Amino acid sequence: MEETMKDKVNLLHFLLILAFSLIGALGQSNLYAENLNSTQKHRELLVEEYNRTPNEYEPNIKLGYLYLVTGKYENSLFHYRLALKARSGDYSAMLGIGDAYSFLGKYRKSIKIYSYLRKVHSEKMWAYLHLGRLYLYLKDYSRALSVISEGILNCQNQDELIRLQVYINKVQN
Repeated sequence: MEETMKDKVNLLHFLLILAFSLIGALGQSNLYAENLNSTQKHRELLVEEYNRTPNEYEPNIKLGYLYLVTGKYENSLFHYRLALKARSGDYSAMLGIGDAYSFLGKYRKSIKIYSYLRKVHSEKMWAYLHLGRLYLYLKDYSRALSVISEGILNCQNQDELIRLQVYINKVQN
């Protein structure tokens, strides 16, 4: 029973950190981190924008994110894919797709996407961070530490990576 509680705490910690990271990653904290009534209003405005320009990047990347943080992962995937179609290879759209797959429990797909982003955009820390957290969640501590260490070597923005490295070291001991 104690292990089950520890697993739940680890999962909650992972999800909270991921949610806060997503807010920072897209730089949309003022737009999306408000109360549910405000979120509903933003969703309505974004859906209107999407209806006017369904194949454009902006409404799809924003709706993908909004659906991700409100737990509508299939909707999130749909819009992130449209954003990716509008901007081929877009880092934020691909990262969002990886995150949606993680929340849907499709970890192999997430790992594939995060690993690809890590190789193509080795200077950006988000793929390292999300992949490291996913490995942590899967209790693959050696891979988590390996990914995080690589990110620390390659990225300017290291604070989140260092915090995760410290946390993984505590959890595995």
